[in-house]
Amino acid sequence: MPTPMLKKVKQAIEQYRMLDVRDGVVVAVSGGPDSVALLDVLKHLSAEYNLRLIVAHLNHGLRPGPADEEESFVHQLSERLGLVCESKKMDIILLSRVQKKSIEETAREQRYLFLEEIRHKYSAQKIALGHQAQDQAETVLMNLLRGSGREGLKGMQPVREGLYIRPLLGITRGEISLYLTRRKLPYMVDFSNADDSYLRNRVRHQLIPELKARYNPRLEENLCRTAEILNREDDYLQRIVKELYTDQRIVQTDATHQEIRITISRCLGLHEALQSRLIKQLLLTCAQQMQGIGFEHINAVKALMQDVCPSGLLHLPFNMEVRREYNFLIIARRKKTTRKLGSAGREQRKAWLGHLEGGIIACDIQIPGRVQIESQKLALCLDFVDWSAVRFDDSRAAYLDYGCILPPVTVRTPQPGDRIQPLGMPGMKKLKNYFIDRKIPSWCRGQVPLLVDNHSVIWIVGQLLSERVKLTDKTTKILKIEMTEII
Repeated sequence: MPTPMLKKVKQAIEQYRMLDVRDGVVVAVSGGPDSVALLDVLKHLSAEYNLRLIVAHLNHGLRPGPADEEESFVHQLSERLGLVCESKKMDIILLSRVQKKSIEETAREQRYLFLEEIRHKYSAQKIALGHQAQDQAETVLMNLLRGSGREGLKGMQPVREGLYIRPLLGITRGEISLYLTRRKLPYMVDFSNADDSYLRNRVRHQLIPELKARYNPRLEENLCRTAEILNREDDYLQRIVKELYTDQRIVQTDATHQEIRITISRCLGLHEALQSRLIKQLLLTCAQQMQGIGFEHINAVKALMQDVCPSGLLHLPFNMEVRREYNFLIIARRKKTTRKLGSAGREQRKAWLGHLEGGIIACDIQIPGRVQIESQKLALCLDFVDWSAVRFDDSRAAYLDYGCILPPVTVRTPQPGDRIQPLGMPGMKKLKNYFIDRKIPSWCRGQVPLLVDNHSVIWIVGQLLSERVKLTDKTTKILKIEMTEII
């Protein structure tokens, strides 16, 4: 006859759609009371759901004698139930030193990696974990102490990523103890749970009893209820954020380099809570991480968007950069670029060799000739043509009056004080003012290639030609400069 706990577990499975018929389920069994109860419950439900159960046990090697006994116990228990059991022994202490992580963090990471390994080996659909109500209350309280936001205060989810399930999350430790007694199920006791050097154990043995005794005897129940409420609300907010991805305000411009562009004014028009969630999700997407983006990173990005300065740059963890370009925010992975100019022909290499002087790229050009700008993936081909070859509608070419050029001709990046006489204008204009007018962000102005003669800038490559070298009816020698992409 079904016990009250079995009924509650089945209710939770149906409510959160934890299981489908014929699922393969890897059951994480440590040998303790919670995991033994979980295995027994799933064994009872296996006929109804036609489940295929695989027991998995990771021996952390932290307690050489007792840990080996627990591993042996889990194998014996699995054999009695007629189930396959997979176990693995590791030296977590040694691994934590190598990885320079805490023992708790290392043990947790390795446990999940092991469970994933077993799931793939048996082509299982789910991984069942034995966390119960008190574990949930402790997790919420610990996250509150760490200063977590809603993401941490919602605690553990009954179903995560459609893969990890926690059927006992609504079951108390007392209910589990009663179930084990009635079913006469043996289990192992992990005495490391009494070690108060671990934060969770201090919260369990000291903080929660104190809060229950002096403030609220139903503390654990209330914390679990809070987690459930926040879980529902978080799910709703996450759906809104996902909808924003399909909005035109977010454009992923380069899937290869994970570059994402959003319109700042539209983002600032969102509720502040959605702004933070959206920024966090975009950063996590670009970083290709599930976690590691915190409150300070999100606030730094928001400050960049709200700043009166129209341009700016942030360096964030996971090799990310966030740039502001007037009304656009660009989130991207940092790229290593080689800022040099090279030649196309071995014979003319010396004449065309680019060199770096104080961060300024410069390269004298032979005419006719060709020069490659590697950092821009661009090549400039210079040659003389007659009037019949001139095509003013060709956006990839510029035509200059060679008689108005004062050699030598150089390709270089901008220098302080550079000026150009814009086409159609009588006077000179500072390049800095031109860049500001065109809303070219400050961080990339230094990469714009220029064609310069002995007097001034004669062409901002691909953008603006100087009035001084434009073609007129007096032009006798035409220089064509054609831009081509380097493949």
